Amino acid sequence: MLRTTIVAGLIVCGLLARGGFARAGDKPAGPEAAVTDVVFEGAEHLTADELKRCTSLAPGAVFDADKAAEDCAAIIRRYQERGHPFVTCSPSLHVWALWCALLGTVTYHIHEGPEVKVQRVEFAGNTFVSGAVLAKQIESHKPGSSRANFAAVQDDVVRLTEYYRSFGFLDVAVSYELQWNLDGGDAVMMFHINEGSRYKVHE
Repeated sequence: MLRTTIVAGLIVCGLLARGGFARAGDKPAGPEAAVTDVVFEGAEHLTADELKRCTSLAPGAVFDADKAAEDCAAIIRRYQERGHPFVTCSPSLHVWALWCALLGTVTYHIHEGPEVKVQRVEFAGNTFVSGAVLAKQIESHKPGSSRANFAAVQDDVVRLTEYYRSFGFLDVAVSYELQWNLDGGDAVMMFHINEGSRYKVHE
């Protein structure tokens, strides 16, 4: 959810609204605010330059709440690609008046969460084919690597679902969870598969 802070100032020329003065209750924040600065609060594992490549709002742009939300979604995806499955992001706008102009600083508040190392991928509920066969459908983690692309997990769920359906398992259901080892070590990516019945076309 977007948070907006408005700092009121003395505006000599006044804020004009359609030829008149702005009415009491009019909100000076919004699409009219020109972005002067972009701040990434809480970012430690990614640099500001890396995060700027994820955002569309930049100094000189007109503030747009929808774009700010889309930027946060892109930031979250980038962190997930780098092994942070629990990252969160929320934007805020700090607005002040300078003469007749509204200026604003956009801040993306980021909680990175832990970087999760993955030991392996496992499958539960599969009887049609082995886990080794299903692992070939997975893009979020590769054998021998401890880093996982958590942004690709839902795509893996879709790939596994489509794989089964191509063999007639039209009711297959695939779900995912991240399991922590009891010794506190690397996690396990677990895909649960309910194969359902296999349908065959009768000629």
